Amino acid sequence: NAPNVPSNPSPSNGATDQSIDVDISWTGGDPDGDPVTYDVYFGTTSPPTLVSDNQSSTTYNPGTLGYHVKYYWRIVAEDNHNSQTESSIWNFTTESASWSEFKDASGTYYDITGNYYDPDPVNGYPWIALSSYGSYGAAASWAFYGLEKAVVETLVVGAWSYDDGWDVTGGEEYWVYNHTASQWVYLGTSDKTNGWHLFGETGSNVKNYIGDSDGAVFLHLNSGYTDHSYIKQVFCEERGAGTRLKISLQIE
Repeated sequence: NAPNVPSNPSPSNGATDQSIDVDISWTGGDPDGDPVTYDVYFGTTSPPTLVSDNQSSTTYNPGTLGYHVKYYWRIVAEDNHNSQTESSIWNFTTESASWSEFKDASGTYYDITGNYYDPDPVNGYPWIALSSYGSYGAAASWAFYGLEKAVVETLVVGAWSYDDGWDVTGGEEYWVYNHTASQWVYLGTSDKTNGWHLFGETGSNVKNYIGDSDGAVFLHLNSGYTDHSYIKQVFCEERGAGTRLKISLQIE
C-alpha cells in the first residue's frame, strides 16, 4: 500500500497572520508501517519548488519568512517500495510588520533647549511647556529605536501637543531626521485651531528616516515665536507590507 496522503497541515490551509518564524508540519505515516520519507515543496509561487527531500521528519523549518507574504507548500510521501502519495497545495499568509511607541513628554527627550518647564507648572506631569516668550524659542527632540527598516512602508510621527501663543501666523514646527541626507527635514506646522492634534507621514522614501544599525527615528519639535507650546506625548508608528496605518488622536 502507498503511504498515507499527507494531511492536517500546520499552519492550516488558508491561515493568516502567521509568525514569520513559523515551522510547517503535517501528518504522514504508512498503513503497512513501512518507513516513509518526505519531500517538501515550499515558496511564494504556486506550484512551490522543492526545498527538502528524503527527510524522515514531518516538520520543516523554512527559516525567517517575509512579512505579509502568502506562502504555498505541499508534501510528497514515499515509502521504501518507491510508492508515493502527495498532498494538495496548501497556503498561509504571514503577519504584517508593525511597530509603535508612544512616550510621555517629560523625561523622555534626548535634547531640550531654550525656556521650558518640566513638568509644566500649571498642568504638571507628564507635560512639558516650551516657551519662546522674550527669547529665540525652545525646542525638544526625541528618539525612537528598533523599527524594522527592511519592511516598513508607512512611517508616522507626531505629538500630542498644542500651541497657545498669540502669534496666529505660525505654530509649532515638527521636524524628522533624514539619516541618508544627514539633515533635519521639515514635516509641518501645527494648526492652532485644531488644539491637541497633529500627525504626519514622512512621505516617500520612508526608509531614509530610519537608522541602518539601530532602527532609529528622531523627532524634533520647535516652539514658534512668540508662542507657548505644551507637549504631552510624542509618537512613532510604522506598518509594513502595504498595510497603511491610520491614527486618530483625541484628548478628553
